[in-house]
Amino acid sequence: MTIITLPNLQTQHERDPLKPYTSLGLLTDIANFLTKRTSCLAKLHVKNPQFEEIRVSFNVKLFDGYDAAYYKIQLQQAITRFLSPWAFTSDGVPSFGGKVYQSVLVNFVEEQPYVDYVTDFQMFQDIPCQPKGTQPLDEATGSRAVSILVSAPASAHAVTVLEVAPDPELAESCGCDA
Repeated sequence: MTIITLPNLQTQHERDPLKPYTSLGLLTDIANFLTKRTSCLAKLHVKNPQFEEIRVSFNVKLFDGYDAAYYKIQLQQAITRFLSPWAFTSDGVPSFGGKVYQSVLVNFVEEQPYVDYVTDFQMFQDIPCQPKGTQPLDEATGSRAVSILVSAPASAHAVTVLEVAPDPELAESCGCDA
């Protein structure tokens, strides 16, 4: 029998709020407590979930007047909060067996008030003890029953802000020879 634990997120001040692990000492205490109440025929395993990171890569054009460096960071953080809302508010908890759809993420990014348009959007899933995901996905699903999909750290989201050069044919002529 396998028991998967999640700490109380309201009282936890984790080093990594995106991956709320239960400490090894507490896992041992839980196993000892349950072993006394379990049949001797059952083999008990108390473990943390497997956290699988979702990261994205895309180009974005911001509306005129928005600072590219500042809003790139804002967008990376917004994606992280969107994928792991329970890490930033007291609402909700991580869930097992979830799915993340690329189309939902694209829509989320496009709805940001400073985003004009998005191109070349790709979503990747990184599973522990495996090479980083290199194949873009349309849908990410936990690889095991004990998996929880979480956001990669904000800085892992590869956001390239496009600077579109002005079209010379649309520029007004001043009538001088330059």
